[in-house]
Amino acid sequence: MPIKKTIPLLCLALVACKSTPPKEVVSVVPPETQESNADKVGEFLIASAEDVWTEYDCGAAKALPFSFLEEQRLTPEAVVAGAQLTHHFTYVLCSGSPDKTYTGTLYRKIYYKGRRIYDGSQAFELKPGRWEVNAIIEVPKQARLGTYTLGTEFIGRASKKKEIMLIKKGEFKVVEEDDDGEE
Repeated sequence: MPIKKTIPLLCLALVACKSTPPKEVVSVVPPETQESNADKVGEFLIASAEDVWTEYDCGAAKALPFSFLEEQRLTPEAVVAGAQLTHHFTYVLCSGSPDKTYTGTLYRKIYYKGRRIYDGSQAFELKPGRWEVNAIIEVPKQARLGTYTLGTEFIGRASKKKEIMLIKKGEFKVVEEDDDGEE
């Protein structure tokens, strides 16, 4: 059974947020194979360390570990205040060893009209291979209409001299609800 953890994530209403901050729900799940993970919360192995090593020719890399955020998306891209959206990101890690992981901090930063309105962080472990990570974001009912930017960053250390830094940004919109209750 997956472990479920709820972590406060963001408060989009700039100053007037009087409700409980939104929650991020993340659970760690054993690697999946063929089944789609798009609607599931947690971490999912997409490609093994060996497959990623071959695909990116990691043996030719000047310095290991070699890692980057391959993709980030938010679904749906437009929500009404009080709704949920799913934050998906995919990362790749060539660590030099199929069982070598790297710990650091995962940051989620929310910007509204260019101004940072939220910084959230949590301990996070990069694992060799290609991994998809999905989390639910609850948008506060008081969130202002408009376009928001979610910046995802991982900062960790591979050694005393080598830092691992991964950065990716994506956008979502908070829109008005139609009279019939739809976006």
